[in-house]
Amino acid sequence: MLFDKMSLFADGLTVPTTASKDTYSKVLDLRRNGELGIDGALKIYGQVVGTPNSTGSVTTVVQTSADGASWTDLASQTQDGNLLIGMFLPFGLKRFVRLKFAVGSTALGSAVKVKAGLVDQFDQGALPPLQSFPPLADIAADGDALQTPLKLASASGSIAKGSSGTVAIAAGAVTGVEVPSDKYTVTVASGVATIALASNAATGTVYFVDGLGNKVAYAVTATS
Repeated sequence: MLFDKMSLFADGLTVPTTASKDTYSKVLDLRRNGELGIDGALKIYGQVVGTPNSTGSVTTVVQTSADGASWTDLASQTQDGNLLIGMFLPFGLKRFVRLKFAVGSTALGSAVKVKAGLVDQFDQGALPPLQSFPPLADIAADGDALQTPLKLASASGSIAKGSSGTVAIAAGAVTGVEVPSDKYTVTVASGVATIALASNAATGTVYFVDGLGNKVAYAVTATS
């Protein structure tokens, strides 16, 4: 496994110790790659230099954008050890891609530095935990769910700021998510979408994308 400097999101980027603090990587422009369909063909691999304390954590979020200004979360993974992230490049990529490093509610023991980028394979041996969006296990369990129109159990819900809520996936499979702002974090696993709001999030609409390219709206009312 080799890192290419042109495919690095971060090379020694400092992640602050401050709790609930976000740090963003360099933006990669996929148009320079001839707009090839590289979803899933490459992997994202990263390591932490320095060790978070036993209760601290860093969540890495893969974000994409068509214009470099409005960003959508595609996948995330939380680590509290020396390995930061190991996942397949998720589906639903647009022209620009970046990583967001979010410190959890418990601050890190000391500042850590991150190196992360695109690779064509992981080294053999102790492989990192892999995650795609949706998780590979869900795809296997769903069978032809990617070819089934997406349906949510409900079209709206209320979520308190600074907390999270869930909505069940009644049919189909989620392959991408569009959020109204970076104050929203969405994860999907085992047929349930979890929507987490920052303490200063506003009311908005989350759009879920299925394997057929359809968008299904879920209206979120952010309550105090």
